[in-house]
Amino acid sequence: MDSKGNVYVADRDSHRIQKFTPHGVLITKWGKEAIMKGKIPTRLAALLAALVVCFCVLYSGCRRSPKEGGKTAAEHATESYSFVKAWPEAATGAAFYLPHGVAADSSGNIYVADTWNHRIQKFDSSGKLLATWGASNPCGIAVDSRGNVWVADTGIHTIQKFDLSGRFLTKWGSEGSGNGQFSYPEGVAVDSQGSVFVADTRNNRIQKFDSFGRFLTKWGSKGSGNGQLSEPQGIAVDSRGNVFVADTGNHRIQKLDSSGKFLTKWRSLRSSREQLEFPCGIAVDSRGSVFVADKRNWGIQKFDSSGRFLTRWGSWGSGHGQFKTSFGVAVDSSGNVYVADTDNDRIQKFRPRR
Repeated sequence: MDSKGNVYVADRDSHRIQKFTPHGVLITKWGKEAIMKGKIPTRLAALLAALVVCFCVLYSGCRRSPKEGGKTAAEHATESYSFVKAWPEAATGAAFYLPHGVAADSSGNIYVADTWNHRIQKFDSSGKLLATWGASNPCGIAVDSRGNVWVADTGIHTIQKFDLSGRFLTKWGSEGSGNGQFSYPEGVAVDSQGSVFVADTRNNRIQKFDSFGRFLTKWGSKGSGNGQLSEPQGIAVDSRGNVFVADTGNHRIQKLDSSGKFLTKWRSLRSSREQLEFPCGIAVDSRGSVFVADKRNWGIQKFDSSGRFLTRWGSWGSGHGQFKTSFGVAVDSSGNVYVADTDNDRIQKFRPRR
């Protein structure tokens, strides 16, 4: 595909290249079978090579070994994580269907927004099912210091609040762009004071509420400037009240204070594997480290609170430590990392190597 959206097709059986408009209308074609068996004309070979390169860049399917300043991402990493387990296991009966969000409480229990099963599932840290309750299309999920579970129920444009056993407490929101309204909110976070922050995804903004759902403030608009957003999907708050936003469409992380004042942003160099591509989930641990579910790089990246790269892991696939479109990430009080491995319909658990 070129910059104008025209599509080039390698028509193997007919020994030619065909060019189409973005709407599928044929523009031109060229090429024929080479005289020497097993070889193709120089012009055609060059074009095929160029198409392969374009495909790799566009779809990130065959990346070269990442380099930044002459070193690979692994050489830059200062720490690492090891795979512990994945669930559900067959014996639990707790199957997932495209889970998007994951959160941990102070006791180490794990909550999963099991999006297309239209429910929340609660597990202990080993993956044992503890409870299940219904929701519409839950995406974002968070647990506050008092044990309340907050859900960004994307399909019905609301925020819902439950206790730890799944008992409904309250909800607010409706579809729209007014204060307290949402358009497909995908992320929710709660600070130590009980303030609730919502990634109002399609409205390209963040909204802040008190614990009763009363609107306090909002910030953000469509764009790529400081404090502007492009369909933000993830949000997290650290112990100091700083707000971290996965600015998904802008392929970056933004850090703001609790009132929405811009502090900093980061996205790594394009020449390295640490480059963010559609970051979705985001979590902050007790030390202020920031974990990002990097959807199109099929991995988890870890930064310090100022955006300095620390480590990454993951690749595309369904093996241990591999991911297919990871949307959510959470960290428990022991430093274990839980990933909503969405297209593999599972949760994976990792622990830091000491």
